[in-house]
Amino acid sequence: MVVETQGVDVVVMDTEMVICGRKGRRLFVAAEVSLVDESGNVLLHTYAKPPMRVVSYNTRYSGVTPRHMRYAPPLREVRSRIESILRGKVLVGHAIENDLRALDLWHPPDAIIDTQKIPEIQLLFANDTPGLKRVCLGLLRREIQSGAHSALEDAQATAAVFSVAR
Repeated sequence: MVVETQGVDVVVMDTEMVICGRKGRRLFVAAEVSLVDESGNVLLHTYAKPPMRVVSYNTRYSGVTPRHMRYAPPLREVRSRIESILRGKVLVGHAIENDLRALDLWHPPDAIIDTQKIPEIQLLFANDTPGLKRVCLGLLRREIQSGAHSALEDAQATAAVFSVAR
């Protein structure tokens, strides 16, 4: 699912990852991706088929199952769509470097805001680097991730955190 992004200046992203491997090397690779605007409106929500063998779907945490991969587009196609959406925009995420690494995606550092590193969040959590679940509970009084994670739920929660803490 992709919608028009004209007039959108800020894009909030989250991914859910599976574990892939080759010859003893293990990598976390994005298998579900969600992009929302500052208000939490969906810009993109899709599954993505990793380019290498999945060793663990990590379903308990990721919510991703083999069924999701059956008709998922290849990760390279999804990455191309993401790059198109992000072009010229500010990217927001919680511990966003993990999502960028899992997507093998680069975005200009001066156009990235990590909600985990926003000064108000740092003050609230005594300079700790809290997870999104903890931030949502402490800042928004909202519980998320009560079961398996969802990239869409997490992206929308990050958008809410960003709007309150910036």
